Amino acid sequence: MLDKVEILTRLEDALKRKKSARGAYLWAVADFLGTSPKELNEEAVLSYLDKREKAGDKPQTLKMRFYALKYLFKLYNAPWTLTEGEVFSTRERRQRLPP
Repeated sequence: MLDKVEILTRLEDALKRKKSARGAYLWAVADFLGTSPKELNEEAVLSYLDKREKAGDKPQTLKMRFYALKYLFKLYNAPWTLTEGEVFSTRERRQRLPP
């Protein structure tokens, strides 16, 4: 299981120079981790973004969440192959989601 406190602390440390984005990124990552993913994987990201879209998140909010999670994966050297176009095309995203 991911240690959420350690992840958020590490992310905040990494974002010290990006003060304008820090709060939004921390908020997005904390919300993602609140969905209880067991590990960092792209299926969890796609499922999370799909749920947020259905909940009524605006496109700009979804993009901010996408980039925050991409930064989190980079910080942990986790595999990331998702592209913005692929994620924000609802049809393509749903094709990638497991049944």
